[in-house]
Amino acid sequence: MKLKQIESNIKDNLDYQTKQKHSDVVDDYYGFSVYDIESSLVDNAQVKFPNGNYKSWGKSLYAGSEAWIGLHPRQLQTTYYELIECCRELDLKEGEILCDLGAGFGRAGIVIGELYPKSFFIGVEIVSQRVEDGNKIYKNKGFSNCKLIEENLDNPNCIPISDYYFIYDFGIVSQINKVLEKLSDISSNKKIKIIARGRGVKTLIENNHPWLTVFEIKHFETFSIFSSHSS
Repeated sequence: MKLKQIESNIKDNLDYQTKQKHSDVVDDYYGFSVYDIESSLVDNAQVKFPNGNYKSWGKSLYAGSEAWIGLHPRQLQTTYYELIECCRELDLKEGEILCDLGAGFGRAGIVIGELYPKSFFIGVEIVSQRVEDGNKIYKNKGFSNCKLIEENLDNPNCIPISDYYFIYDFGIVSQINKVLEKLSDISSNKKIKIIARGRGVKTLIENNHPWLTVFEIKHFETFSIFSSHSS
């Protein structure tokens, strides 16, 4: 299955597990090594922390920062269906940038590279093996407008200036909150939109970040889009 097959059938009433399976097939088509890499990460974590599990391995390996080592790949990554729906709603224009904070293997870059070649994608991810695999795919496909960078979002100063930010509960509450505070600073100089996927980031925005709740908000089945300024 190719990405454009999903795009053409995006309105099909499929259950979420089917969307996850189809997304795995798209990963295989593009040449990702998701399952092999995640298995290797777990093996390494088990050697270093034999009494740990997916709730503790990432924090143990990355000095308290969450990396979701041991989480099933289907839970780790957003489906292509959701990413296509998101990009359609944003209506990405030429030169605009979508930044994924906690990007995993960078599926959003595949969507941008294939369907929005005049826009740009930057993914920020803490795990080097995921970054290397995603960038290899982008290079092989000629997606020069897409890249993954290896950074720890515990340092919000690493966040690139972008038009849109995708956040899917990448870490602990305090870490996500620091990132939202940094995005608030960025929004003082330009209009941004935040695509929030996950209960944690949505709750933080609704309770602690009025700069995102006084303007336009759009809710979808699995994500919400918040605007920093009025249209």
